[in-house]
Amino acid sequence: MSPHTRTPEILIVRHELDMFPPVGTRFSVVINNQTYYTKIIARRCFCAGPDSPHEHYYLDLTEIGKLLDWGTFTKIRIRRYGPTRYALSTRK
Repeated sequence: MSPHTRTPEILIVRHELDMFPPVGTRFSVVINNQTYYTKIIARRCFCAGPDSPHEHYYLDLTEIGKLLDWGTFTKIRIRRYGPTRYALSTRK
């Protein structure tokens, strides 16, 4: 892996958190017609300075990240099919 290669991440902006179950709750995602499970994770951040700690929210890609077709400027599409069921796809 190149030293410039980063692990892909899908940032979930705060105003879109309502689309998902609560942070840490597992839910299903369909990728290429197969069902997998993931969750939203919170990561502590100090990007606004040491006096303004806060959290950023990400889709946990531990199990599903390797299933997606990543590349420069990859677009992610997340569709909600129910309270705990989603579809996830990528395109370049």
